[in-house]
Amino acid sequence: MGDIVYTPTFHNVDYVDGEDRVRAEGANGFNARFGAIESDLAQLSTVVSAIDAKLDQLEAPPPPPATRRLTLPLRFIPVGGLPAWAPSASGSVVATPGQNADGVMNLLLPDGVLLRSLRAVGQAVGPTIRVNLFRVGLAGGQSATLATFPADDNPFDVTAQISGTVGSVDTGQFRYYIDASCGITAPDTVTAVISALQLTFSD
Repeated sequence: MGDIVYTPTFHNVDYVDGEDRVRAEGANGFNARFGAIESDLAQLSTVVSAIDAKLDQLEAPPPPPATRRLTLPLRFIPVGGLPAWAPSASGSVVATPGQNADGVMNLLLPDGVLLRSLRAVGQAVGPTIRVNLFRVGLAGGQSATLATFPADDNPFDVTAQISGTVGSVDTGQFRYYIDASCGITAPDTVTAVISALQLTFSD
C-alpha cells in the first residue's frame, strides 16, 4: 500500500489594520480563503478515511491457512521378511492371499507445513488393516506416532487426525514414513486392499 500523505494548501496571510481592506472577492478575499480551507478539509477527510481503512485491515483477523490434500504414491517396502503389498493394475496395493503383509513407505513432505490428518481408502474382509504414520530422527532413535487407525470394513474410508504438537514437519530433524500391515488373508481371494492414502496439511 502507498503512504498516506496530507499536504495542506491554505496558508494564512494576516490582514493588517489600516492597510488591508476586507473584501469578499479577489485573491485575498474571504471567498478565496474559505474556499482554500474547505478544500483542505475535504482532503483531510479523504486522508482520515484512508487511515481508518488501514486500521480496519490491522484489526481484521488473518485469513485461515489454506488446506491442501496430498495423495501419496503407494510404494511399500517389505518389513521383517513378510510379503510387501503388491501393486494392482489400477494403482492400488493388495495383500498376497493366504499370507500376512507388512510394508513401509517413506514420505517426501514439504518442510514447515502442518500435517492435519491421514486418510485411508480401501477394502478389508476378515483381516484388519492397520495404518500408522511415524516420524523418526534423522540420526535414528525411537519413532513417534503421528496418526494410527485400524481399517476393517468393506469398503473402508477412515481418517485419523494429527495433533498439532507433532504435526509440524521439520525435515531438518526428522524423516517421515507410513507402515501398513494386515493379518492373514483368505487363501482363495484377495481381501485386503489399500486404494488410496491421503495427507491433509496447511501452510
